[in-house]
Amino acid sequence: MKTIVLSDAPDQPVTTNAQDTHASEMAARLFLPTYKFNTKVPDIEEALWYIPRGPARAIMIGCIPKPEYYQGMYQTLLAKDVTLINTPEESLRSQRLDEAYPHLVKTPLTGWATTLPEAEKVAAAIGYPVFIKGRTRSKKTKGWKHCVAVSPSELAELVKVILEAGDMAIIRRCVSLRHERKTDEGFPLGREFRIMLYHDQIMAMGYYWDGPDPLADLTEDEKATVLGLAQEVARRIKVPFLVVDIGQQTDGEWIVVESGDAQFAGLSQINPLALWGALSEALAD
Repeated sequence: MKTIVLSDAPDQPVTTNAQDTHASEMAARLFLPTYKFNTKVPDIEEALWYIPRGPARAIMIGCIPKPEYYQGMYQTLLAKDVTLINTPEESLRSQRLDEAYPHLVKTPLTGWATTLPEAEKVAAAIGYPVFIKGRTRSKKTKGWKHCVAVSPSELAELVKVILEAGDMAIIRRCVSLRHERKTDEGFPLGREFRIMLYHDQIMAMGYYWDGPDPLADLTEDEKATVLGLAQEVARRIKVPFLVVDIGQQTDGEWIVVESGDAQFAGLSQINPLALWGALSEALAD
């Protein structure tokens, strides 16, 4: 089956995420037919009118769309006999930690809440300190105090922001990852790797954080462990195009940090040419 790429990447990227999507699109164009589209166009049929009829498989490049928008895209493309690589259900299962958690292995103890009293009970059961995030996003780039609570009062402050935004509060056991660097805001840049997979086939991997890092190199044994964990998650969660982040704790143990829909994942230090070369080969019929 033919594979096409649908890119929402900006032509003049400014932010790191925009630069990632732009680089990914430029690499994808070397391997697969690539079409631009704009998620800011409210009429999805209008946004996709020029996409040729299939049969074809489609992969998106861009920021995470709202679930209802992705659902609309999926149905609009199906009418053209074009199937997005991940169904709406698969996409959400990979991104939302409360849905992904049952499929993850060796991952920090996690709970979730939609009210502050629920969050307080979950945090008490897990034990402080706790890491707090929304279903799909965290605020770790803003610093430690924006995502870690060491007391019920700090928990209340962080959870309130999440719930008022209409999101679910995800509460996790706070673990210490090996690190040599911190952000300007004080968040440790833990030893973490990003792996992208098609089913359980490794497409590409790279160090999670930008810039040189003395912890970025893996021994062959470490690489085998990291890739093995990612493949185990892929086999359990059953999402075709998946990203998995793997980190190493200060005690040396490797853990699964989280998963996501690879269509909307940043590249980190993954080589986009290697990714799209491997993906186009894996998808070739």
